[in-house]
Amino acid sequence: GRLVGWNWHGAQDGDAPASGTVRLAGNVQLGSPRSAAQAAPGFAPVADSTLGEEFALGDRIGGFIEVDAVAMLYAGTQCFFR
Repeated sequence: GRLVGWNWHGAQDGDAPASGTVRLAGNVQLGSPRSAAQAAPGFAPVADSTLGEEFALGDRIGGFIEVDAVAMLYAGTQCFFR
């Protein structure tokens, strides 16, 4: 097999707590304020996303903002139901 995508989010429904973090350009990571994501290189809101407040960082990385903070980061192939 090969890695075709990744998804980093906080613990949900019984997940073990995260033991590390993913930090992107501009120090964007889970919990970063909206302003940090907006100031990161390549930031663009995803217009008309049916999944919530979604953003892109360039053409390879994306994420979601909830309650004015980064709640999820992802890249590559995802199985999002739109």
